[in-house]
Amino acid sequence: MPFQAIATFHVGEPGLTPLKTIRRFQSRRFVFGVRTSDTLFKVFQVIFSKSDGSLLVNIPYSSITHGILSKGRLPRGDVESQVHLEERGKVTSKLVKYSHHPDGKAHFSQDGKVRTEISRQSLPLAQAKGHLFTLHAQGLLQFAKEPTSTNANPSPSRTLLTFSFDEYCPLSLKFVGWWYHVKVLGERTSPGQIGPIVTSQKPDGRRSQSFIVGPLLGEPMEDHLLVLSCEARPILEKNEPYLLTLIGGFGTASALDPLSEAYFLCASYPASNYAALAQTIGSIDYQRDDSSPNAA
Repeated sequence: MPFQAIATFHVGEPGLTPLKTIRRFQSRRFVFGVRTSDTLFKVFQVIFSKSDGSLLVNIPYSSITHGILSKGRLPRGDVESQVHLEERGKVTSKLVKYSHHPDGKAHFSQDGKVRTEISRQSLPLAQAKGHLFTLHAQGLLQFAKEPTSTNANPSPSRTLLTFSFDEYCPLSLKFVGWWYHVKVLGERTSPGQIGPIVTSQKPDGRRSQSFIVGPLLGEPMEDHLLVLSCEARPILEKNEPYLLTLIGGFGTASALDPLSEAYFLCASYPASNYAALAQTIGSIDYQRDDSSPNAA
């Protein structure tokens, strides 16, 4: 049977609730790109593990390799607060991936290159609902290019999805991943059909696009999906041509305490004063003498 790039779910109870149809792209690995008038840039990957349903966000295409990984902390109730990543962070000279496992364990890692030390307990994927991760990217020229003629067919192992900006090249982009059970998304949408591509309009009239994606039917977490949005943003830092920031692993120390602090994980590239930070807070890169497969 030919591979079906789109999975369809029918949500609702006949005679009780309006029937809805949710359609999503399905694959084990999604490559998300940005297409301008003459160039296609590959920005990041979302991977659904076929072994246990873990969700991975991989950022292998950037030319920035020196960054800082940290456990962030924000006081509850603060509208705006400055986060000092070096307080609970370590530097790395590698591009990492963010992993969110079914049991809620969230961490940054890169097999054989980075030790898995920056981690925290977040919500299990079966309980998570809503915002799962955000990726900010400033400067598209930091990313690997793909020939604009690329027309690779979707497959179970890899699917390329692109956000198009034909009229201009955005200075900065914000990608947000929202995680839902198909029934929960059905409860939040109007009757009829939704997906796999959703177009919404901002209050200022700007239109933005989202993709609905998920794992292959028959594999772990098959009844969940990720809504991935993208929008152009103003420049984040005038003194840096390229920036890349990934945050996830959200949660609180105590959901019952309204004054408890909010916690998250953050990967930020580039790291200012990388050499000095490596001396003061340390690196999580495997060194030459501990990078073997048998290293702890």
